[in-house]
Amino acid sequence: MSVKENRFRHASFVSTIFLLGLLFSAVIYLQLAKIIGESRHKFQLSRENLIESYYREVKRNDELEKSLLDTQHAREQAFLDFWQSNRAKGMKIYDRDISREDALNRYRVAMNLSGRRAYEGAGIRVELDDAPNISYSQEQRDKIVHDEQLLFVVNSLINSNCLAVSINGERWTSLSKIVCNGPSIRINRELKPAPFLIEAIFEDEEHAKECFERLNHEDEWIKMKDNGLNLAIELAQIRILPFQDQAMIQENLKFLGSVDDYIDDEQTTS
Repeated sequence: MSVKENRFRHASFVSTIFLLGLLFSAVIYLQLAKIIGESRHKFQLSRENLIESYYREVKRNDELEKSLLDTQHAREQAFLDFWQSNRAKGMKIYDRDISREDALNRYRVAMNLSGRRAYEGAGIRVELDDAPNISYSQEQRDKIVHDEQLLFVVNSLINSNCLAVSINGERWTSLSKIVCNGPSIRINRELKPAPFLIEAIFEDEEHAKECFERLNHEDEWIKMKDNGLNLAIELAQIRILPFQDQAMIQENLKFLGSVDDYIDDEQTTS
């Protein structure tokens, strides 16, 4: 075999290997493209399913909360029917004869004191968060939300005669406690991290606006702003749900005493 033929055969061999390599690379590329395309499609479907599932849960929770309010109205009516029935029979639920409005008010006071009454209406939404880009050292203590800041906001809302307050969804009553616990704050028996969303409902929009203006000009509120805390306050339609913690409900009923001790205060604020 001549040198020329050897070179030709060698070149043909190299070309064949090169073409096979290109073909193999093309096959791998197409397979990878297919796999990546399918993965992206599955990811997109998964993302869409997650988003759809989220909004479905939001809608379901909204329906459940509205159903809870409807149930509350039904319970109030059932109580009034029970009171009216016993009154017609000459029986008294209370020590003295009272009007229908007074009976319903006492029922609502008892439900509110135990944290079992839901509210929906005009209110205020306050958000408190730590200052950005902090190291959480002792020197930056004023840039972190503590229990005293939460108590200041809650007390300001209560002193403005709000009907109900919640912190990160946790219902607040006169026996509730706020205690710093490391990077989070214990509210009642639940640990809640920052940011803190405090919501309060008032008798009407006018009372909510008055509290809004008052809180914005409080010295402590201005001090928190100057320290760099992230603060936000807005008027909004609020829905506050009742306690789900039966132990807290029983504790409230045990220590708050008679409804008569609170009935005058409740009548002046509701």
